[in-house]
Amino acid sequence: MRIFLDDKREPHDGWVWAKTAREAIKLLEDNQEEVKLISLDHDLNEHGFTGMSVLNWMLESSKTVSYIPPGIIMVHTGSRIHARDMYETALKIKELYSETEIYLKPSDTLWWQNDNHGEINGILFSMSLVKGERSE
Repeated sequence: MRIFLDDKREPHDGWVWAKTAREAIKLLEDNQEEVKLISLDHDLNEHGFTGMSVLNWMLESSKTVSYIPPGIIMVHTGSRIHARDMYETALKIKELYSETEIYLKPSDTLWWQNDNHGEINGILFSMSLVKGERSE
């Protein structure tokens, strides 16, 4: 399962669209073993909850309960400040689970491979995660 957290941009087919942080957390709780990848926006139309809330939940759950995070965590927010903070929190998750891979879109070179398409650990993706978004 691939979760795409964003309140406005609809993902391409093959992604489960979570529009709120609470919805994303519920999907992570209920489908822990099936979730292979999560991509997170920061700003959500949900008072008091953001993509960072999901990362903080993942980090704390990884420390306190037998929660294992997805193998791939991507941050796709347009906010540079929040992207940096989210990336740093994701790296803390990686410290607990070294096999977890962390990516930023679009600055990470991963997104420019294979003619705008690629594969990570058997999961196919496109540089353009969002319907209507133009690949460059």
